[in-house]
Amino acid sequence: ALMCSYNAVDGVPSCANGWLLNDTARAAWGFDGYVTSDCGAISAIIEQHQYTKTPNETVKAALGAGTDLDCGSYYAQHLEAAVGTSNPWTQKVDQAITRLLQVQFWLGVWDAQFYPHLPDPFGHIRYKTHGPDNVRHRQLALEAARCA
Repeated sequence: ALMCSYNAVDGVPSCANGWLLNDTARAAWGFDGYVTSDCGAISAIIEQHQYTKTPNETVKAALGAGTDLDCGSYYAQHLEAAVGTSNPWTQKVDQAITRLLQVQFWLGVWDAQFYPHLPDPFGHIRYKTHGPDNVRHRQLALEAARCA
């Protein structure tokens, strides 16, 4: 997961910055997890940065930029009104939920050991393979430490 914060990059709040979250983190760097906001960073888009003028614009700016999860309560308060039944926006909500659930599957949140009474359709996705403690991630952490 990545967390967008309260700051702005080139005048665009980080949680509303599609260049930062989608073009750079996802496309250029290959990030395939979910983006969560720092608590209150979505409301900061309109309140502190004054980057948007309405709650609907604020939700669409953050969601459209790739902020999948709101640590605060802004999405809970305004998402339904902002998105409504507009197909392009409901698709963005679906995409955000998919990214969040994908990480949960990788981490084993839905593994059968926690739900023994349910079938295990995700049994092939295991924590040791996709979670943070695997060989690929350890090698990358070592490389990052050496470069620091």
